[in-house]
Amino acid sequence: MLNRHPEDRPRRNLLGSFIIASIVYIILGVYMVMHPEKVEHTLCYAFGILLTIYGAINIISFLINKDSDENLFFELVFGVIAAAFGVFTLFTPDTIINILLVIIGVIIIIDGVMNLKRSFHLRDFGVRKWYVFFIFAAVSVAAGLITIIFHDTLRDVLIIMLGINLIYEGILGLIIMFQISCNKRRVERNLMMINADYKDRD
Repeated sequence: MLNRHPEDRPRRNLLGSFIIASIVYIILGVYMVMHPEKVEHTLCYAFGILLTIYGAINIISFLINKDSDENLFFELVFGVIAAAFGVFTLFTPDTIINILLVIIGVIIIIDGVMNLKRSFHLRDFGVRKWYVFFIFAAVSVAAGLITIIFHDTLRDVLIIMLGINLIYEGILGLIIMFQISCNKRRVERNLMMINADYKDRD
């Protein structure tokens, strides 16, 4: 039986977080492919509501604590700016969709870069076709770049492409994490066998 180290729990939590994120990617991607027009407005309104709430909280916090803390002026400024931008987004959602597409493109690039790093982990674990995952991750990075560059001219098409890419990212993330988990267990078993054999010789 393998010994459990204290650092195993954070690793398992991290693995669980990657799995949940991959599942969310798949669900969101399916919705984007099936309802691209609704996604545009949903993203804008959600973004506007979050900014408005964030700004309102900052403003309220300043009004409550202004007498006890004199360093909250910047919190008030950020709150007013965020609330104003949030309200502007709610009333003019079409003007903000391009910014959101750029943000989504950046997120996809970041996630693709993380998958590039994971593909090297697969190589280190001895997976023969690790380069296949590397190529797929590189394609994701390219898709993120395309989203940023052509966000204004291909909006509806990009929404569908983003949905497909999110589905792909989610499935790829699940596969990579499964491969890493399986090969990590195999490496640990081999190390345990080597240690046991070494102890027997002693």
